Amino acid sequence: MRLPDQKQPWTGKLFSVLEVGAVFVAGNLLAGVLNKAFNFGSFWEEYVALLNSPQPDYLRLAWLVGSNLLTQYVGLFSLIFLVGWFRRKRRPADYGLTRASHKLGYLLGLGVVLFCFSQLPLKSLFFASKYLPLGAGADFWVMLNQKWNFQFWVFMAVGSYLVVPVVEELFYRGYIQRRLEEGFGGLPAVFMATFFFVFNHSQYHKVTFLSIGTIVAFLFSSVAAGYVFYRTRSLYATMAAHALVNIPTKGTVDWIVLLLMVAVVILFAKKIAVYLRQFGEDFR
Repeated sequence: MRLPDQKQPWTGKLFSVLEVGAVFVAGNLLAGVLNKAFNFGSFWEEYVALLNSPQPDYLRLAWLVGSNLLTQYVGLFSLIFLVGWFRRKRRPADYGLTRASHKLGYLLGLGVVLFCFSQLPLKSLFFASKYLPLGAGADFWVMLNQKWNFQFWVFMAVGSYLVVPVVEELFYRGYIQRRLEEGFGGLPAVFMATFFFVFNHSQYHKVTFLSIGTIVAFLFSSVAAGYVFYRTRSLYATMAAHALVNIPTKGTVDWIVLLLMVAVVILFAKKIAVYLRQFGEDFR
């Protein structure tokens, strides 16, 4: 089934890009103002210092990351909803918070398959980095080698697998992809939203094999997630996949997760092939 693309003349394309760019810049500026107004302090310096301490204060890290996420996305979403109000985009469904006539179980199951297929290159790379000298990755990965206690999982819930998948999927796909789709059509919007997503994950922008491989894997997984959202019109599957990849693992669990991902990909190979065939048709 081919979804109808909403294509506009060059003025519509220009306005969609200008709106997204303006919201991105102004929203982050507003976040900076909110950060100072609430006296949340210097985020990055204390964050790096805590990460490199022998036993990080994970609750303090959770507060730092949580307050930063709060100001950042309050700044962004306040502008998004304001612009959306003028454009009559007022419902949660306008931003992907809907089942879109699908059963919730189907969307969550699709999210698991999406995770196993699209994140397999990233998981394999991260797994290989523990045994091969691939260079440095993101700074926060240093904590994965330290003791995991209850406070660690609280921090990861805030900064990784619980809060981040919701706000990032809402922003990059629920807003950016949907808005650009109105001007450029479905598949171009998927690629453009992917650029925004990868560009804004600057913690991986390093000249090492591991970081470059991570960015390439991000490009692949983000395009896959964007296409699933384009097809389903629901963010629930992409949020589930995003949450699963952000759950940290180590030791024997790494092997188990990797083997389960391969098994799921093999089990649902025909379903994945249908999506790949549809993607190829849309691309042509």
